[in-house]
Amino acid sequence: MTSTQLAVSPIEINQTLNTVVYAMPYDFSEYSVYTANSYAAKQWLSAVNNGLYARSTAADRNWVPDLATALPTISLDKKTFSIDLKQNLVFSNGAPLTSADVVFSFKVAMSPAINTNFYWQFVGFMDNSSVVQIDIDTVEITLLKTAPFPFSLLSTPLIPEETFGTLYDSCAVGIAADCVWDNPDLSFSVGAGPYKASSFNATAQEITVVKNDNYYGWVDGSATGNIDTIVFKKISEKGAAIANLVEGRIDVMDAQYRPGQDELAFFSGITEAFVGELAHQEISLNHLHPMYGTGKGLPGMSGATDTDAWAAALKVRTAMSHLVDRLFASNQISDGLAQPAATPMPSAAIGWDETFVPLAFDINAAKLLMEAVGFDYSTLTDADFDGVYETFFFSITVLSPNTNPLRNEWSAKYVLELPKIGIGVTEHVSTGWAQIIPRTFGWTGTGTSLVPLYADAGYDILFVGFGWGVDYNPQSLYDKTGRHDTTSGGNFYNFDVDEVQTMIGPLILDYLAELDFTARTAKVKLLQAELYKFKPVLPILYPLGHWGFDEDLGGYDPVLLGISSAQWHLMTQVESGTTSETVTTSDTVTTSDTVTTSDTVTTSDTVTTSDTVTTSDTVTTSDTVTTFDTVTTSDTSEEGPATVTVTVSDDDTSTTDGLETSIADPVGLPIHILTILITIIMTSFGVNFIKKRA
Repeated sequence: MTSTQLAVSPIEINQTLNTVVYAMPYDFSEYSVYTANSYAAKQWLSAVNNGLYARSTAADRNWVPDLATALPTISLDKKTFSIDLKQNLVFSNGAPLTSADVVFSFKVAMSPAINTNFYWQFVGFMDNSSVVQIDIDTVEITLLKTAPFPFSLLSTPLIPEETFGTLYDSCAVGIAADCVWDNPDLSFSVGAGPYKASSFNATAQEITVVKNDNYYGWVDGSATGNIDTIVFKKISEKGAAIANLVEGRIDVMDAQYRPGQDELAFFSGITEAFVGELAHQEISLNHLHPMYGTGKGLPGMSGATDTDAWAAALKVRTAMSHLVDRLFASNQISDGLAQPAATPMPSAAIGWDETFVPLAFDINAAKLLMEAVGFDYSTLTDADFDGVYETFFFSITVLSPNTNPLRNEWSAKYVLELPKIGIGVTEHVSTGWAQIIPRTFGWTGTGTSLVPLYADAGYDILFVGFGWGVDYNPQSLYDKTGRHDTTSGGNFYNFDVDEVQTMIGPLILDYLAELDFTARTAKVKLLQAELYKFKPVLPILYPLGHWGFDEDLGGYDPVLLGISSAQWHLMTQVESGTTSETVTTSDTVTTSDTVTTSDTVTTSDTVTTSDTVTTSDTVTTSDTVTTFDTVTTSDTSEEGPATVTVTVSDDDTSTTDGLETSIADPVGLPIHILTILITIIMTSFGVNFIKKRA
């Protein structure tokens, strides 16, 4: 039983009729949709800027027309998109919006001189000749090659050439030495979205946006919301944010505060949303390993065919997966803000298949699988009969980043489990990313060198998290053509068996090439089935975000809020009032929760287990904001850009504004490697459930 004290400093927030106050724990330091990288900036700018298409609020989150009249006409080769604009569009500053602005906006987005955050997703797919004005309301966009998810490109935010054309010309020819495309006076915050930038109070860290009367949705009545003003407000402390939400001084408490599973459970007037984040945590496996990779080191497999040896190695991988206590990691270590993972595709991504059941924590099932490949436990020593062997069939080195306290816990627990099935741990190396990157996805071996095992400066297994886009694109991690001995280099798993690749490789390509939404969803489910079956990695969990909303707020979608794509024009207040006072609260919350689960798990090796797991969750709250640090892969650039950006954060309390610290090629990464960003994940997707506190 834990008591949580919510003692906060006085905070004064004025809330008036039809005004929404949105709280985040980050500073505001960026003011242009084209150069914003921080989570805080992307949130408020999503109310100001929009593009030709937007994510739907429907359950499938498919793309729908925004500034375009309809979905594009697409050529047979899937490279050319003909798009008509809505009539009489106007930017927030009064400038008319025509097809010329579409052409201009894409030129800005693709400009390396401006250093836009869109640049790398266009590389290899579009250049300045790709977007052509057909007439005042029509554009034609032709890709250099087919793109996996072209609507991510087509949805680029639009800005007026009339306002920014001169500056762009200066940037393009190098007249402006630094080509600054940002200003806290909000002069760069011009768009065609439902709201327009109104003011920025740097001292109070508040950005206010007000209704953009030029927005087509307000003009034609398609925008059904009734919010006139949105105030994006920094409140540093989680306790202060909770107090202000409880007292009705704020309407939205962002999931970045990471309140515990039950931290809002005892307050009335609050609606909670638990939202899957676009990320997963896993144990990466080096498939060069002779026991769980190639299988050639297993009993009786030295002269076996590659296929037979690999099939035996799959049993070992399955055994190792049974040692992952996913329920404990999700319910206790993560305080309920995670769900056990069955595949490396996050539950938040479009097309995720919930029918795949995570393997249960089951030492007996693991030992049966080890025996099935020829290991004999009678040859091992367990002197004190405690179930932990002192001698082993083989040993490995466990590599894990020390930057995440939660992952530190579940990696340490896994290290304790391995000896129980006869796998020794030579060493558990818990270290920083600077030491891990050169051994894994930043391997710099020359020629056709693959990422080696730990003893040869590579790795055996690695605990890591990956962040994804809404559209799941795993090509560079699992496709044989993405191995480090090829020109792509993202497959640091060395995942390569010809019979498997003839299934997974074509499935990935077929899925990525499909533009029909229903067909693509079906194909990604087939891909998940193969990843579930062959276990190239051992998935651990999917993180969950925990949002808090005032119960009088409606029309929002926490899924889209979490990916900075909210449909702000649909948001409503059903019982708006006017208050202005100082909030000072001191509430004690006492909880005692017991979580009981019962999972029946059947593996592909016909080992069936039935585990009843009882855990006792102690709810502990803190004003520290803890986030998962992850490796983030690109939505669209499956081949990787011409350079590599590595961004790391060792700050596990994440009190920054969400900006990552960039390190330019810190380990001499070759230019052919997939762009990999190690960052603190700040995107969410996929509502799991919503609770309203009466």
